[in-house]
Amino acid sequence: QAGPGRSLMDPGIDHLVIGAADLDQGRLYVEDLLGTPMSPGGKHPQMGTHKCLLSLGPSTYLEVIAVDPASPAPTRPRWFGLDHPQTAARLEKGPGLLTWVVHGVTAANLEPSVRDRLGPAATMRRGSLEWRITLPVDGLPPAEGVLPAHSEWAAADHPALGLPDAGCRLKNLRLNHFQAEMIIGLYAELGVAGLQGGLVPGAENTDGPAVTAEIQTPQGVRRITSPPQ
Repeated sequence: QAGPGRSLMDPGIDHLVIGAADLDQGRLYVEDLLGTPMSPGGKHPQMGTHKCLLSLGPSTYLEVIAVDPASPAPTRPRWFGLDHPQTAARLEKGPGLLTWVVHGVTAANLEPSVRDRLGPAATMRRGSLEWRITLPVDGLPPAEGVLPAHSEWAAADHPALGLPDAGCRLKNLRLNHFQAEMIIGLYAELGVAGLQGGLVPGAENTDGPAVTAEIQTPQGVRRITSPPQ
């Protein structure tokens, strides 16, 4: 089970995507910030990427993802904008939160303008895991990462189920975007929320769209936001 009274079929925040120019750099950044070690996450042969993982509860996790220099380049743009020159330049300055992913939300429940921006769903495999995730054709996260990707898992396959619990939990996810109120309203109506505060509009001035995760750790609340401009 995904948790008391919850199923992976229920709408919810599935995971946070932290991009890094180098996987070890991203792993150390998260471990230093949150005060807990991450777990190996393996490789994505279809995308030429590799990652490490951290539990945020029984049905939510955080991933650090980077281009895998030992893997062949994919035949399509890598996900989450990792191939895009602007994203690569930002990640060279430091790791950051590229986007978020939801589960349990079907395309039929979304406004057409939102559904069209998510891109088609593709079947992905990593080891014994198999899932479907929406992938824009150009590889860039929709609405600069403020609009989430959508994933579909078999309950037995969800990565969070096999991760050690270090006591970290997603408290809030703040969205800065000129359409933030619409995005928050849409996903709140569909039942997607963080474990406590849920989706909230960003309260800070930013140079552009941004996603900020507030994570409760045993050492206190820590914040991860979009990579430096």
